[in-house]
Amino acid sequence: MTQNGCSSAPSNSILVLPVSVKEFPNVETFDIYPNPTTGIMNLKVVSNNDEYFIIEIFNNYGARVWKQENVIIDGQYFTKIDLNGFPNGVYSVSLRNRFNTIVKKVILMK
Repeated sequence: MTQNGCSSAPSNSILVLPVSVKEFPNVETFDIYPNPTTGIMNLKVVSNNDEYFIIEIFNNYGARVWKQENVIIDGQYFTKIDLNGFPNGVYSVSLRNRFNTIVKKVILMK
């Protein structure tokens, strides 16, 4: 590239395209807060169908560190999850049923 008599090596350009993934058709809300958390994490799910879910938390290495099965959500579901026994880091919180999975990240900083 040459501009105003000065030349430089070619610049690399990066094209960023938005990607959209259709999440659960019946889940209106999947919130985790506060994020980052100091130990107690709130999880809120709003669903318009009566369904069974599994909630799992994975550490940065992909190992499951927490699991709750047979969570029935019909309307609004709220729970507190205590992460105080885990080391600081980034965790993946997974909400899944028989057909779909939503994953959100949470940062634990004590």
